[in-house]
Amino acid sequence: LKKFEEIIVEDKIVFVKGKIDNRRERPNILAEEIILLEKVDEKFDTTVRIKLDSADVTREKVVTIKSICQKHKGKSPVYVAIKTPKGKINARVTGGLCVNPDLEFCKKMRHLVGAENFQLKA
Repeated sequence: LKKFEEIIVEDKIVFVKGKIDNRRERPNILAEEIILLEKVDEKFDTTVRIKLDSADVTREKVVTIKSICQKHKGKSPVYVAIKTPKGKINARVTGGLCVNPDLEFCKKMRHLVGAENFQLKA
């Protein structure tokens, strides 16, 4: 905690790189590195993953996702997984829609698709 005390502040979103420790009743994360979300794109090759259910996909939602991506252009690719009654469709968003997953981008996407359907991967 001493090493990262300046970064770990209430209401700050951080990226934690580490290992899961399952030796106790409740699993813990043994943090090797903690990075402010704004700095993740500089430090790692980050990908954005969005999950959608085909029943919830509307033209308006697709247009909004595209608009958010265009306003936050960067180098991180965006992948979308759409769950259908017949299985899952995985695709990388093309057309130059790589993004900078900064705090504002993440907040907008989480609000639009739900926190459980939005993920950053380094």
